[in-house]
This record gives sequence, structure tokens and C-alpha cells, in this order.
Amino acid sequence: MDLLIIKTSSFGDIVHGLQAIDSLRRQWERAGKRGAITWLVQDRFAGLVEASGIAETCWTFSRRDRFLGDKALRARLRSRRFDLVLDLQGRWKTGYWTWLARADRKIGRADARELAGMFYPEKPALPPGGRYGSHALDILLNYLPLLGGEATLAGPLRFPGGVKPEVDPAVLARRPILIFPDSAQAVKEWPGHRELTRELANAYPTIPILWPGWSDMAPPSGLRHDNFVNLMKRVPLKSLPEVVGSARLVIANDSGPMHLAAAMGIPVIGLFGPSSAVRYGPRGLAPGLARAIAAPGGRLADLSVATVRDEITACLEGTAERRLDAR
Repeated sequence: MDLLIIKTSSFGDIVHGLQAIDSLRRQWERAGKRGAITWLVQDRFAGLVEASGIAETCWTFSRRDRFLGDKALRARLRSRRFDLVLDLQGRWKTGYWTWLARADRKIGRADARELAGMFYPEKPALPPGGRYGSHALDILLNYLPLLGGEATLAGPLRFPGGVKPEVDPAVLARRPILIFPDSAQAVKEWPGHRELTRELANAYPTIPILWPGWSDMAPPSGLRHDNFVNLMKRVPLKSLPEVVGSARLVIANDSGPMHLAAAMGIPVIGLFGPSSAVRYGPRGLAPGLARAIAAPGGRLADLSVATVRDEITACLEGTAERRLDAR
């Protein structure tokens, strides 16, 4: 079967899409079915899809393309026939592309926005929590029963197509703690990362503390050891899974790296303010591997370093040594 998957952004949403399609692919393979997958994604996130190895082909577009994408993409969508198109995004542009694509069957989101629902002949049912009470991943997993699968995860995400990061392998071999201080939206960024980093680096001198991210945030001061490594803007997306996969623990805002760690079966603590942990929290594959801390009243400025540090201590003493079998 020839499939076109449309999941264009953002980082965390693409991780959820990869989880759902990976589960579908694995279930099909167990049933003796096969599918060739083409994935349509925004160019800045293509490295993540390529590293996953889930799609044989990756079609990209730039977010600078206005309205309906460039002429080349529209021509490409018309030039090939697919057996199935899945629009996992549910926006006007992706709905239009679903309509434009030549396919025997087209399925889109029941909770589509911007009138995109008019382009979908089929829509999966929403989970019992509905649009606003269901986790984002569960909404995507509900596509699977329409395709002969079950709405469950088949296992942790793997990234066989990733690129080796330009990081000292000895640092990764020591199973670092990763802290991601940034997020796609400033309102989701907890202000305590620098203080937390200093406390952890001083409390655990034998454990590397890494900052992989993309911001210009200044590193913490007052470090008593040389176990802090600032990797800001040094780890491209295609290399990030290997860095995350080395971690004993990931601490992150509500962000793509948080979802990536959870999807890979890495212990993770997500910090939540204005966004809902029920809908967007880290989804681990075993109890205790993924935890969310909700800030009081949804205000990240009111979430204390002590509260986060206590959760980290509990995690390091308990679930941090647990790993999922990646088979």
C-alpha cells in the first residue's frame, strides 16, 4: 500500500504523528501487510522524520510559502497516485493538500480547524474525552482502527537514520541529565532552569548536565565542577535522538524534546504552565517514566526550583534506571 502522511508541524506534534504511524506500520507488519510511506513535512522538521526511518520518502515545504504552498508541491501532489492519504494536521492548508492529492482513500481529523473538515471523506472518532479532554496522541491513534489496527502504541520510537552528534562520546556514555530550557513559545518557558542546573551540577559532580537547545540563554554561574556542557545550537534535529537516547533523565518545558524523550522511553519530567498536561503531557510507555509538574495556577513563575528538584531526586532514585526493551 502506498501512503501519504501529512503532518507538517510542530516538533512535538510530529513526534506524536511518528508514534501513531510507527505503531500502524508495526501492526501491519505483524499481520503480513506492507506500506510504502511518503511524509509531507515542513522543511525545518524534516530531519526528525528522516532520522526515524518510518517514511521512505520525505516531501518538504517552507513555512515562508504563502497560503497553499508553492507550485512545485502542488504539481507533485497531482503527479502521483496513492492508495491512502492521512491528514494528521487538520488545518486549511493541509486539508486542501489532501483534497488535491490523488488517492483512493482520504482520512482527516474529526477535530479539524479552519474548515479543513470539508476536505475529508472519512474521519476517525474522537477518544472519549472529546476534542478538549483527550491527549493529542490518543486523537492520532484513533486513526488506526479505520486501517485495521488497534489504537495502541507498539513500542518506543527508534531513530536508525539519525546522524552522530558532534558531542564527546565519553560524555554521552556517562548517561547525562539533559535540561532543555527553551520552548517554541516563551510563555511555556520556566524561569528556573539556570538555578536548577546549578543545583544539580553541584549536587551530582559525576553526572554530566547538558543543555541541548536552540536559544541564546546564558549558562548558569556558580558551578563548582566541570560537569556542565552547554550544547545550545550545537545539536541539529537529526542528531538529537541520539543525545536524548543517552540520557538517564530529561527535564524540559512543554516542548518537542519532552515528547521525544517520552516517545523513546527515556525518563522525562515535563514542566507545565498555561498548557494542559492532560492534553499535552509526556506520554511514557511504562508507569513512572514520564511525569508532568503543573505550575500553581498555570503560572510557571510560581513553580519553585525546590518542587522540581524534589521530583528529580525521586526520579533518579526510582525510575531513572528503568529502560524499555527496544525490541
